[in-house]
Amino acid sequence: MMSHPAQGWSAETISSTSEVCGVGLTVRPGSQTGSHRYATSSSPPFLLAHGDLDPQVPAADARHFADRLRQTSAAPVVYAEPRGGNHAFDLYHSVRFEAVVDAIEGFTAWVRSQERTPQP
Repeated sequence: MMSHPAQGWSAETISSTSEVCGVGLTVRPGSQTGSHRYATSSSPPFLLAHGDLDPQVPAADARHFADRLRQTSAAPVVYAEPRGGNHAFDLYHSVRFEAVVDAIEGFTAWVRSQERTPQP
């Protein structure tokens, strides 16, 4: 397993965590399936952006997942809920899309700037 020296998170962890995107959050309180398997003590930093008007995946599920990550992971977790955002709001250029891109760039720059010692 390769680790980025500045972060200490394995490529495998980051790769498997990125699978959360695009597959939907099947998170329910007390659930041990779906996205809950990504909420572990070794989860990498997360920035979650979820539209408040998503008819396919309720925003409450995304909020619950973010809370679960915050409870289990030592890494930073940021949750953004763009007002008026529908499912896949990021497919089309819009003010929401630009705000999320800016947030991703800022979050990524901040994470990369942090010193983190790789764990054995």
